[in-house]
Amino acid sequence: MVIAARAGFDPYGLPAVLQTLQSQNAQDGNFSLLFETHPSPTDRLDNLDKVMRNRFESTNGSQGRSFNDRFKEFSR
Repeated sequence: MVIAARAGFDPYGLPAVLQTLQSQNAQDGNFSLLFETHPSPTDRLDNLDKVMRNRFESTNGSQGRSFNDRFKEFSR
């Protein structure tokens, strides 16, 4: 996650996705395989919180730049 943030990706992206998954029904056919083969979003968020602690504040993330802008920078 720190590496992704240093590369310009939003460090809050993973927690946001996990929170979205957390709100889904595990019995939903669109998500059932995910919930069977991966740790629960709640467990993953808890682990992420333990590992990252206060590091979220020290990452620059995307600094408001869009993916296309970041991609252009790396494709020069």
